Amino acid sequence: MKNLSKIAKITAGTVIASSLFAPAIFAQQSSGNSGVGIEVSSPIYEYTIAAGKVQQDIIKIKNVGASEQTYYPEVLDFKSDDKSGTPIFLNKGETNGTYSLSSWVSISSSPIKLAANESAALNFNITVPANAEPGGHYEGILFST
Repeated sequence: MKNLSKIAKITAGTVIASSLFAPAIFAQQSSGNSGVGIEVSSPIYEYTIAAGKVQQDIIKIKNVGASEQTYYPEVLDFKSDDKSGTPIFLNKGETNGTYSLSSWVSISSSPIKLAANESAALNFNITVPANAEPGGHYEGILFST
């Protein structure tokens, strides 16, 4: 019989959100009249990653507002509100216990300045520890102004 801890897979989920206007406004949201907005692609990433492995990907953001804007990326764990499934983002440093993923994610936290209708791509890595607990792990990458 194979040692299950060596072949266990980690399912990692990333939700991309914008905290421009409320803590859980998701991708492709703009503010309408204020001239501030962001579009994020893809809003949800799902991976199956073996313990000890790295997953690399790219997030694309676009300033859909009417003027130049600076965005600040941040990685946070979240939990469900248990009613509608809406994510509730936790404070920096708080974790969602065994479901936590934020400490495995690396992304630049440098501000991103974009002119109106300008886009940028950000690389991120998910590095799963060799001793990671199998199962679902979740975090969100937020962009605030």
